[in-house]
Amino acid sequence: MSTSTGVGAFLWAEDQVLWCCFDPLFPKDRWGTVLDELPDIMRRIGFHFGEAAPETDLSSPTAFALAEHLTDIASTPASPRDSTLTCVTVQVR
Repeated sequence: MSTSTGVGAFLWAEDQVLWCCFDPLFPKDRWGTVLDELPDIMRRIGFHFGEAAPETDLSSPTAFALAEHLTDIASTPASPRDSTLTCVTVQVR
């Protein structure tokens, strides 16, 4: 049984539009502009939508799989080491 408290975030934004944001451990609690399109895709990828905690916490791998699905960019274990990532903080109104 998973005992994680859910401290992560999946954020999908583009051109100043927040498409979807949620904690991968709690995929039912999402906000953004494309909420209706994602649950079927998320279930196929392996996100857990049940009431009881899953036996194995797969929230991180499913979040990476969703990012790969949305961007068509494969994520591998070497990706973080071999990539240059640019991060910024912006004010969202």
